[in-house]
Amino acid sequence: MKKLLLCTLIFSLHSNLIAKKIYCQFEEVYQNGETQQGQILLFDEKLRYEYFDENLFTLLFVNENLFQIENKKPHRTKLVNNYPIINDLFLIYSKFPDIKKSYKQDGYEILVDKHSSFFIKRLAVKSKQLNLSIHFLECEEKIIQKKYFNFNPFIDYVPS
Repeated sequence: MKKLLLCTLIFSLHSNLIAKKIYCQFEEVYQNGETQQGQILLFDEKLRYEYFDENLFTLLFVNENLFQIENKKPHRTKLVNNYPIINDLFLIYSKFPDIKKSYKQDGYEILVDKHSSFFIKRLAVKSKQLNLSIHFLECEEKIIQKKYFNFNPFIDYVPS
């Protein structure tokens, strides 16, 4: 009985220490009908939001800093902490599953639809300047290495 209790305790402690690692594809849908696709990687409080379009970029949210890396020229990296709505979106992602259904800030609102307890199903951003829905598709827990959240060197992530 003691061994069973000890094994249960060790397993529960170990499972709480395992970081949640999630991979999803996403589709952004803008009010004018334009769409963009990409992939998102979540590892602890690190995020990688990568557009598939070579003319766009990848965003890395690491240590509460947001970096933008050009997809065509990954050696070009810039810190973009001065965009409050983007920072708020990434902070919501990093707090999952402890998120609310609605967040209101100066001039915009972010609505969140959860997909059970696994991940976010959809985010909607509403403001005078921007109306956007981000749909998360084919989300799954995956083994994701920390190296994919570095920008120097920046390493391409190809899902397996």
